[in-house]
Amino acid sequence: MILEGRVWKYAQQVRATDLVPSRYDYIKLTDWTECSTHVLEDLDPDFRANVRPGDLIVGGHGFGAGHAHYFQQAFEGPRWLGVGGYLAESFDPIFLLSAIGAGMPCWGVPGILSFVRNGDLIRCDFAAGTVVNPATGATAQHRPVAPEVIEVLDAGGLDKLTVRRLGLGVKV
Repeated sequence: MILEGRVWKYAQQVRATDLVPSRYDYIKLTDWTECSTHVLEDLDPDFRANVRPGDLIVGGHGFGAGHAHYFQQAFEGPRWLGVGGYLAESFDPIFLLSAIGAGMPCWGVPGILSFVRNGDLIRCDFAAGTVVNPATGATAQHRPVAPEVIEVLDAGGLDKLTVRRLGLGVKV
């Protein structure tokens, strides 16, 4: 699995409620288009107007920390805007597992904050464990993502992978 996109860098810990503020909790599982209009609105009000399909959100340590009942908005709102995935110094473990289960690509890349600048176009190869920054010519290493995790992400999440494996032929 390859992620390639422009970097939106946030050096601090990006919490789940920074991705979509908790005051929009009522949107949960009802209207992802509406949810997407609130992505990063408190942390970066210019984000929604300037994000492009495939762009990557890069953050510091503990990315996604917070209450698990906000996680779905934190995956779906950005996904509906076209965000390609998340890379961070480290992730809240429950957020990481939930994001992967929902099919939102994310992975920890130690040193990522010093490796990229806002707006850099980067290429992350999950299987090889590399991130390339063509703007600087540098390559960073990270722990390769297991093939089973890549299979879940390629399928679009655990639900879709399960339907595919069971051959149910239903749309999830």
